Amino acid sequence: MRQISILFTFLLLITASLAAQQPCKQYGPVGSVLAFCPPAGMAAVKKNPGEVHGGFAKASADGKEASVLVIIETTLAVSLGEFGYEMIKQAYADTEIDSILVSVGEIESANGVRGLRLAFVADAQQQGNTTKEKMGRIFYLYEGPKGAKLFFNAQFPASDTTVEAAIDNAMKTVKIKKL
Repeated sequence: MRQISILFTFLLLITASLAAQQPCKQYGPVGSVLAFCPPAGMAAVKKNPGEVHGGFAKASADGKEASVLVIIETTLAVSLGEFGYEMIKQAYADTEIDSILVSVGEIESANGVRGLRLAFVADAQQQGNTTKEKMGRIFYLYEGPKGAKLFFNAQFPASDTTVEAAIDNAMKTVKIKKL
């Protein structure tokens, strides 16, 4: 009987391990240097005409809050620092914020391209709204081949602790294609 229990446990562990290794449906539009596994639980958002990327979103159970991941790719002839500064400035353009930089770190893509990860916590108030919300925000910056630059802008309710982990896990699957 003990051998059956051990065999059953072993088979259960193998099954769980194989299920965890199932490949995701890779996201990577034609003309982009990017390929990655989107964050778990986030649905694709339709892109605007002329844009390479749409993005991903997930609404809270009550529908009042949303987590969003926006992707911007460009080949502008500016440094990665200048590009990042402009993108962060744009991200906060329609919001009154009291923001605190929580961490700055390096993040490596799945194929070895090094990027930058900036995490913020902010009391944000959308224009026209009277209430402030505690929001988490993470910006990821990568420089790809031939001057291509990628910017990921993740915004989520600070109270939702699962979103940050899901987005970080997705960032670990980023592959920057060689052109």
